[in-house]
Amino acid sequence: SSEENIKKFFEELLMKIKSKININNGITFYTFAKKLKLLEINNKICLNDLIEISKDMKLDLTEKDIKNFFILLDIDQMHFLDINVIINIIKGKMSQERRLFVSNKFDIIDKRQKGEINVNFMKILYKNNAKYHPDVIQGKKTEENVYNQFRQTLEIFLEINKILNDIITKDQFINYYSGISASIP
Repeated sequence: SSEENIKKFFEELLMKIKSKININNGITFYTFAKKLKLLEINNKICLNDLIEISKDMKLDLTEKDIKNFFILLDIDQMHFLDINVIINIIKGKMSQERRLFVSNKFDIIDKRQKGEINVNFMKILYKNNAKYHPDVIQGKKTEENVYNQFRQTLEIFLEINKILNDIITKDQFINYYSGISASIP
């Protein structure tokens, strides 16, 4: 049926877009989300802005791909999309197994069981443990590269989520890693 064809077309297009955005352990995803937030008006974005972001980030997507993506999401034909819908569709849902893993990691870091952790403490932990990152072990990246990528991604996440007090709650921690998980097959 034509509905099944449209669904299949959208899923293939979404996979193509995700493959361009969900790279670099979340940096590209969070940079994309930040650019959406910078251009949004009342939490909405128009087609031309989405095309501009794609070009600016050199995502190697055609205007036709972006237009088709936009049209398929613009169900009410108002010519604007809610940026949270775009972000959530591209980010996708973290698997239950990975969500439990991230939740447990938070609990380990939150030794005082306050339900929050200090961002600077997270950075120190990550810097001290970068040597265990798979890319460092395989010789693809240095510890410094891995740490800088983590720090940059975290700072973009904090900025777009307006977290100004250097404290992250468990839900925010899971949300951060959900964006990172989007880049992990």
